[in-house]
Amino acid sequence: TYDEGPFAEPAKPLSQTRVALLTSSGHFAAGDDPNPFGVADMTQPDAEQRITDFIKAPPTLSRIPIDTVHEDLRVRHGGYDITSAASDPGVTFPITALRELAAEGVIGDLHADAFSFPGATAQKRIINESGPEWAQMLSEEGVEAVLLVPV
Repeated sequence: TYDEGPFAEPAKPLSQTRVALLTSSGHFAAGDDPNPFGVADMTQPDAEQRITDFIKAPPTLSRIPIDTVHEDLRVRHGGYDITSAASDPGVTFPITALRELAAEGVIGDLHADAFSFPGATAQKRIINESGPEWAQMLSEEGVEAVLLVPV
């Protein structure tokens, strides 16, 4: 239990709330590669070798339609071993679980897109730039709560 922190009481029950998934796992949909640093089809080993470049660069947010099937998901991230995330996206990209929660009525609605970025980036940039921009975008798209999955 925490007495202090950046917590906010939900405005309404979760069963009436529009939720989005945001993860720093580095997932993207097949055919929608963000081409980091202008490199098409960058490999995982190349991403690992360029970890310093990722840390210095602004993060690229990928939109992934929530109906994207496992076979059409890709993951690349220079900062962690992606073996588990590639073989079972639910490890770091739990969209299937969120779809089930929406179907059961536990959450009110699931945003049409999930969001992911390679989280190997400067934290101050996330706090001061990308985070506020993304929060504004999600708010404008009617999202009321975000499941954040940090990697």
